Amino acid sequence: MWEQDRFFVPKNHRLNVGRLRLDDLKQTDMTEFAPTPRKDSERRKGGRPRKDSAEKKCHFIKVGFDELNFKKLKKRSRRMKASLSSIVYDLAINGKINEPLSQEMMDCFRKLSGMANNLNQLAHEAHIAGYEDVAAADRLLSEKIDEVLNKLSELR
Repeated sequence: MWEQDRFFVPKNHRLNVGRLRLDDLKQTDMTEFAPTPRKDSERRKGGRPRKDSAEKKCHFIKVGFDELNFKKLKKRSRRMKASLSSIVYDLAINGKINEPLSQEMMDCFRKLSGMANNLNQLAHEAHIAGYEDVAAADRLLSEKIDEVLNKLSELR
């Protein structure tokens, strides 16, 4: 086998049918095809930017739990979909954990939002047609809003 990586065949060069001869090839210096090194200021900075030294967590503490408290912590981590270490960190730094809203609470807020929209439409209609025409619908809607608010207070 010949050293083909040191030779270059130009695109427009026609080769004879048959064996390739070394005379048909043009010997080139491979350094002209090598990429030019970039300066540090020209380097492409890809990926995530580095954190400042003040933001880096460099001190670690090992914490022990008894079986009951560990199960409570594990249950809370599953409910919040967060790691155990992030929960312990939030408790140590902030003293509390802001848990996400449950599905029931989200449903209650969605219902309240729709009812608030209906109440706004009733107020608009009351300004146009008079309050007597929308009084019954207003009472019914206010009772439903009270029910949803009571359910929300129970969930908290």
